[in-house]
Amino acid sequence: MTSQVVLHHYPASPYAEKIRLALRLKKIPFVTLPVGDVPPRPATFALTGGFRRIPVLQIDCNIYCDSALILDELDRRFPETTLTPARQDGATEALSRVLGFWTDGPVFKNLSASIPWEYTPESFRKDRASLFMGKPDIDVNRAKAGRPFLREQLKLHINLLESVLSDGRRWILSRPGAPETEGPTLADVHCAMAPWFISVLPEKAWFTKEAFPKTTDWFARLYKLAADGGIPKAGVGKITEAEALELASKQGGRLDWPAGFGTEDPNDPVKKAPGMAVRVASEDAPALGIEGVLVAIGPNRVAIGRKDDATGIATVVHFPRIGYLIAPKPKL
Repeated sequence: MTSQVVLHHYPASPYAEKIRLALRLKKIPFVTLPVGDVPPRPATFALTGGFRRIPVLQIDCNIYCDSALILDELDRRFPETTLTPARQDGATEALSRVLGFWTDGPVFKNLSASIPWEYTPESFRKDRASLFMGKPDIDVNRAKAGRPFLREQLKLHINLLESVLSDGRRWILSRPGAPETEGPTLADVHCAMAPWFISVLPEKAWFTKEAFPKTTDWFARLYKLAADGGIPKAGVGKITEAEALELASKQGGRLDWPAGFGTEDPNDPVKKAPGMAVRVASEDAPALGIEGVLVAIGPNRVAIGRKDDATGIATVVHFPRIGYLIAPKPKL
């Protein structure tokens, strides 16, 4: 029986939009577990051990955190419509990842600064201030005053996309004059995050076809291709938290790991090995780590096993290695 692909998300998340777009481009039927834009997220926390960020991808009891790893996993499991095509060499694939770091770093910083914080719910404001700034709240007056200056920075980033596309290429990493059968790659998915997020902001009058003709044409072409795949924007259905927990409970914490990957990294200076108690945390939020037992560690990903105290459900939680700290859990 084919395992169900479950996306834990909320509609306004730009990182979740990356995954929704990739799923539609790859024509993968998926269901969603809608969650709040702020905690609590009981089922998601039970399955991940409290991972704060969205999206999360669930396939049975294997839980994938961080959009970068989720995109890799989707291409591994569903290679029929690939976003890392054979025409890409190692250097080109690496460039796609670099573009992902660009969109997730400086581009997202300016996107988030473009949010009209004065109109957002207080709970959302305080949550993001605590998570990303270590502050009790966002100074909305200061944020509003700085928005025009940061919008100029965002325009400069979009101008980089405009320059890349100025030679007539259809996709970010394709060749000018390439056949129309040549499709988009992960680079397009990463770079589409900024135009998508701009399109849902109230202050977007500056992002026009006249100002950015190549970027707007490319963005429209990409989303038309996604729509032509026949998978709805919100997936093929929704499931409840109870159903998500039930799906995970049937596998008993069984690891799903890429073929050809060992479960240890011979180049790891700390010599982390399966069975070791570890803590995994993102570099930019080290206080929000997830604890478990190391199950496998490969060249670009790590998996830990854990059992939720409240539900008794065993899961394997996967993280990318770039951007995440993996440390032995201190003994009490």
